[in-house]
Formats: sequence, C-alpha cells, structure tokens
Amino acid sequence: MNIFSLLSLVASIICFFLGNFIYYKNPENSLNKLVAILAILTAFLAFTEYGYRQAETIGTATFYLQLSTLWILVPAILIHISLVFTDRKKLLESKFTYLLIYLPAVIILIVGLITHPIAVHQYWGWTYSLYPTIPLFFILMSIWSVIGGLLTSLLVLKHYFNTENVLEKKQTKYIFLGLFAPLIFIFIIDLILPLSHIKIPELTMIIITVGLLFIAYGMWRYHFPVLTPAIAADKIISTMSNLLIILNTERQIVLVNQSAENLLKYKKEDLMGKSSQLIFNHQDELENISSDEIGQVKTFETQIKSSENNFIPVLMSVSLIKISEKEPLGIVCIGSDLTKEKEIKKALKKSEILYSTLVKTDPDAIITADMNGKISYTSKQALKMYGYKEEDLIGNSIFDLITVEYQETAKKDLQKTINENILRNLEYKLVKKNGDQFIGEWNIAVIKSPDEDEVSFMITARDITHHKNIETQMQASLQEKTVLLREIHHRVKNNLQIISSLLNLQSKYIADENAFEVFKESQNRVKSMAIIHEKLYQSGNFAEINVAEYLKNLTASIYSSYGVELDVISLEINAQHIFLDITTAVPCFLIINEMITNCIKHAFPGDRRGKITINFEK
Repeated sequence: MNIFSLLSLVASIICFFLGNFIYYKNPENSLNKLVAILAILTAFLAFTEYGYRQAETIGTATFYLQLSTLWILVPAILIHISLVFTDRKKLLESKFTYLLIYLPAVIILIVGLITHPIAVHQYWGWTYSLYPTIPLFFILMSIWSVIGGLLTSLLVLKHYFNTENVLEKKQTKYIFLGLFAPLIFIFIIDLILPLSHIKIPELTMIIITVGLLFIAYGMWRYHFPVLTPAIAADKIISTMSNLLIILNTERQIVLVNQSAENLLKYKKEDLMGKSSQLIFNHQDELENISSDEIGQVKTFETQIKSSENNFIPVLMSVSLIKISEKEPLGIVCIGSDLTKEKEIKKALKKSEILYSTLVKTDPDAIITADMNGKISYTSKQALKMYGYKEEDLIGNSIFDLITVEYQETAKKDLQKTINENILRNLEYKLVKKNGDQFIGEWNIAVIKSPDEDEVSFMITARDITHHKNIETQMQASLQEKTVLLREIHHRVKNNLQIISSLLNLQSKYIADENAFEVFKESQNRVKSMAIIHEKLYQSGNFAEINVAEYLKNLTASIYSSYGVELDVISLEINAQHIFLDITTAVPCFLIINEMITNCIKHAFPGDRRGKITINFEK
C-alpha cells in the first residue's frame, strides 16, 4: 500500500467519525444534518479513491472510478448548506429551489454513470485520464462544481458582511474557510494542473477532510447554530406544553404544534389547511375577533373537539397577527388543557359539599383556630352552644371559651396536640357569653398543610353537663345501694350468728351424744354461711368471694368447733386467686364444710396425726 492510498483510507475513516460527531452534536438541527451527510458522502468518496488507487487490475480501478462520480452531489449539498446557514427560509420553503439544486447534479451523475472513465496507472496508483479527449462528464462536473463553489462562497460571504452578531461572524468564518478554501485547492489540483499536463495525485478528499475538521471545530467551539429569534421560536413551539394553533384570515389551520396534535389526537397533515370548525366547538368566539383588536389578547374558556369527537375544555388565549396596523395576517390560538383542573375542581366541590354537610349536621360544635389559638371558624352548633354571634368569636382567643382555672391546662393540652396530632376526651369547665358555666368535652386535632406544616387546630366540643349530672346521680344511687347491700349482708351474718349461738346454748342440754353431734354439725353449717356474708360485708365486693380467704376462716372455725390442734392434723389450702359468686359459693362451701367435718371425725381416730389438703382449682 502506497502512502497516497493510506491517506485516502485515513481521510475516509476521519470523515465517517466527523459525520457522526457533527450529527449527534445537534441531531435536530438541519445544518448539522446536512454537514453530517456531506461528511459521510466524503467518507464514501475517499474510500472509492482508496479503492481505485489500490486496485490490482484496470477493471477494478474502473469500477471504483465510476463510483466516484457521486462527487457531483457534493456541490449540490454545499449550496443547500449555505442556504440553511444563511437562513434563506423563503427559498427553502419552495420545492422549486430543491429542484434547481439537485436536478442538475442528478443529470450529471447519470451522464457520469454511463460514461466509462479511462483509467491509467501512475506512481500513486490508478487514476483517471483526461486524454486523448476530455469527457463530457468531466466538463459538466467542472462547470457544476465551479457554480456550486462560487454560489456557496458568495452566500456565505454576504452573510458574513451583513450580520452584526459577533459570534455569528466567527461561525461564518469557519463555514467559509471549511467549504470555500478546499474548493479553491480542488479547482487548482483537480482541474488546472491536469489540464496543464502536471501530474500530481488527487488530494480532493484529503482537502475536504481538512475543511470538515475545520467546520467540526467551529461547531464544537462556537456551538453552531447561532440562536436566532427564528430558531428560538421554532424550538419553543415544538417543546411548549400548551397547545398552539395558527389560523389564516379565512380561519383555516396553517400551523399546529406537537402538544396540539397529542391533545386532539390528530396528525399534522390531517389538520393543515382544514377549517377551524373541525376542532373549535364555538366558532362565534373566533368570528367576533375584528381587526380593531390587533395586538390585543382575548382569553376565554371554550371547548375543542378531538378526532374521537370528545370535547376537551381549554383556556384559550387568542390574538390577531398583523402585517400592518389594520391588516391582519392570521390568528394565534394558545390554549391550556383544563380537563384535569375541571376534574380536580369537581372533586373539590364534591368534597366541600360532603364536609359542609357533615359540619352542618354534626351535633358537636366545631371550631378552628390558628397555631396561636385565634379562632378562624365556628360552626352554627358552636355559636348556639356558647351563645355568641360569629363576628364576636372570629379573631378572638379560643381560651376565652374556657373558665380561668382551666385555661392553663387547655394551653398545655394544645401544645401537647402538636406532638401527638390528636387528643381526645379533654374535660374543661367552659363559659358562655352570658357567663353561665358548663362542663364540656374537647377533642383537638392538628390540621397540616400539604408540606406537613402545622397550620391550625380543629376542636370538636360538646356540652356534657347533662351526662355528668346523670353520672353523679348514678354514682350516688350506686353508693346508696352499696350501703344498703352491705347492711343486708351484715344483718344476715348477725342473724346467722344468733342462730349458731342459740344452737350452741341448746346443745348443752342434750345428753344424747348422737343428737349433740347433729346440733354441732348444724351449727357449723350455719357458721359456714355466716362467714360468706361476713366476707361479702367486709370486702365491699358483693358479687364475688375470695375462695382462699374464705377457706382459711371456715377451716379455722371447724377446727375450733372440734377442738383440733393444727400440730395434730395439719392443713394445706391451695386456692390462689379464685373467686365465686354468692349463688355458687353457698352450696359449694356447704359441701366443703361437710367434707372437712367428716375428715376430722372419721379420718383420724384416736390421737392419729395427719394432714388435710384442700385443692380448689378451676
């Protein structure tokens, strides 16, 4: 591989990477796209140059030489680049402009493809020959290249002298040097010198690569393209979240942005040129705009119709575009989708009605106060409870509704609520406007903002005076019944003890031992029942009896009755934390009385020692 083939290959690789770099620097910009296309085309042409220089046969060289006729597209792309860079929008909007730029290139390309180039071998490899006759393709290509180069240079130079933007001048300089300077070298090396019979290698691709490097540096250094008002407007229109629709004076759609397409679910081509009636539900709002309103903005709520025949609520701002003071050019319509806002308002209204109904129907008084305790809202029930009018309470301290002796406690509870968010069942003595006092119950909650900041207190209050009076009466009645029941148990116990004493007195006159035992057993049974009433009387709990305590007293009474010592017949009672109601206790303890009595009488004849164990379990 000779050095010139290697240079062509290197130029191809560099141009390929330059094309990618320039494109991805700003893939949405037309200038970047065109310069990237130029770089990729140059990479291809540099590779074909490498191909025919490195070819081993004339056939292979001819094939690559014929592919290199795609060079004719380069001047056309250069003209296109210059029109985009100099912002010739009117020319670029016309299809005829593209025809003038690319049709000659296509015609010359066809001529080149049907013309068989003459390949000759030089010291740098295979190349084309202009002799013995200059091909028509070469003449046409040369003329088109000169036209393209001169036109490109003139457009860029004119733009350089016309612009006053310093940054844009620097960018123009890089574009001019990157495009025009290589064309001069190419014109000299590839046209003048071959016609003068001076044989040197073609350096076209290498020179263009250098020019592209120059442009790429300018794009990186100065951030092509310059942000002009037109570019900024295009960017704003394409990215704005509001829908944008522009109508001409006949009320036909001439422009819609992406937001409008997304909202209306139309494609751009389905809307362009169509009447505004297609999407505007109320035409009179547009028809009423007159030329006298040029420069004014009218804002109103309306509905627009989507492709699915759904009516979408929007807030529309409409303004006339003018050519002169009295000559309108069209109408600009900028709108915001109100669908979510309408849904939120509807939900808020529903929530407001719900909570308003709850507040109105709540029997409790509802009061809100700021974090300093100043009243901000009172329900009708609160006004009724305290006897105030609304204007008498709003702005006053919440503590004015509490008697002096309870105010300090209420202040502490309010501060405690901040930490705990809610406190319930707080009892205070409250005061009405006329000075009457009553017992009230407050439930306090903290109301927070969406940012979780405490903003106010909400207090629900109720008058519990009546409940307190009933509670006092019930407690008094209960106390009275407790005293009465204690007295009954006391008297029953005394009566049973009297019966037991009478039985004891009567037993002294009984000589018969069997009859005496019957009297003693009856006496013990009476004592067992007396102990039950004694325990109920002493404990104050008239519903249940502690089994363990009762058994201690019962066994002590029976041991005493029979004169039994604990060191002779020991006793163990296992009945911890067991309670019986009186209905169950009487028969149960009578049975236990019989069992202990039988044990003492029959289980230990004579002086036999032993142990009685009582296990009382659930």
